[in-house]
Amino acid sequence: MKSLIELYRGERSVVTKIHDRGILNKRLRDIGIYPGAEVIMVKSAPLGDPLEIKVNDNSISLRIKEADKIEVE
Repeated sequence: MKSLIELYRGERSVVTKIHDRGILNKRLRDIGIYPGAEVIMVKSAPLGDPLEIKVNDNSISLRIKEADKIEVE
């Protein structure tokens, strides 16, 4: 299992699973992060939190604890 936080800058991957069944899962799906979606790691803040990713040409910022629940290939 590899989580979104393990991607390097510029690396592309595909979401395989979201390890949350609550409001976070709904929020992520609403912004386009769902199994099968391609994500690109853009950058992380100087202290590592938050992360900026790109999904469907949209830039999205996620906290480390949120990104850690997203499993990618």
